[in-house]
Amino acid sequence: MKIPKRLPRDLKALVELEEAFGRLTLLSADMRRRKGAASIQLTYMDGSDTLVTIDADMYYNKYERKIEEQSQTHRRNINVFRKAVLAS
Repeated sequence: MKIPKRLPRDLKALVELEEAFGRLTLLSADMRRRKGAASIQLTYMDGSDTLVTIDADMYYNKYERKIEEQSQTHRRNINVFRKAVLAS
């Protein structure tokens, strides 16, 4: 798999913001690539009870002839997953 020549700027900004306000430990990093696009997902543990997921998509818009980026972050309490496992 080829690595994109540059990573999304929004992803870098979100990681810096999350690291500034919390003690993050990287749990997993995943990158998927398809024709004209790349998707990156980072999962962090903040303290002992919060999961932080940062997603970034970078793709080429052939109609406007430019590279576009989308990034977002999610925070979930680990107890949500514990309850789901115990309920099943």
